[in-house]
Amino acid sequence: MRKSSHIILLNKSGEILLQLRDNKPEIFNPGYWGLIGGAIDHEENPLDALLREINEEIPGCDITNIIKLGDISSDNYLMNIFFGKTNDSEELLNKRLNEGVKVQFFNFSEIKNLKMANNIKEFIFKNRQLLF
Repeated sequence: MRKSSHIILLNKSGEILLQLRDNKPEIFNPGYWGLIGGAIDHEENPLDALLREINEEIPGCDITNIIKLGDISSDNYLMNIFFGKTNDSEELLNKRLNEGVKVQFFNFSEIKNLKMANNIKEFIFKNRQLLF
């Protein structure tokens, strides 16, 4: 079973940070909007994997109040979903970005029209009351 950790990251305006994934056919959901995060390495726990992935993708990103919200699972995949907050600006985050095309903050109503994996979109909508 493949495992990964991802974060729903909100700014002070209550907008979610999403990453526009590279348009490379060898990655999951190329050209889609997604959450910051990635695969859990062997013997790594979900939170440590998340912190490593954040540091790889956006070094120096200031995140507070990280908590685990839940999981998205299928027959052969488990996504650990965390929640956190940042005061970093979109401009600063894009200057630090090492993976993906760009990051951008979106309000809840904008998310429903984005090209993103249905399971992530459904998780955000299902947990709306906890997030917003």
